[in-house]
Amino acid sequence: MKIVVNGKLIKLKDEDVRIAQKLANSFISHVKDSAAGHNQLGMYITTMVVMHNMTGDVLKAFEPEILQALTVNDKTEDGGEE
Repeated sequence: MKIVVNGKLIKLKDEDVRIAQKLANSFISHVKDSAAGHNQLGMYITTMVVMHNMTGDVLKAFEPEILQALTVNDKTEDGGEE
């Protein structure tokens, strides 16, 4: 997955993306199911908006060096040499 964060193109490891998507989907499903069970759809929407804002703030706070450390190139993603 490629994404621009703080103006820098970052290429994330495919396996890390798959794991992160599973974790995020699990959290979102839990919040949605819990909100529905309590007839509180507004809480689900509010949680998603708050998470969106919070993750944006966290990403903005990362130092460029940290973001660069996440970047993989096509040679190293499959375990080859850098």
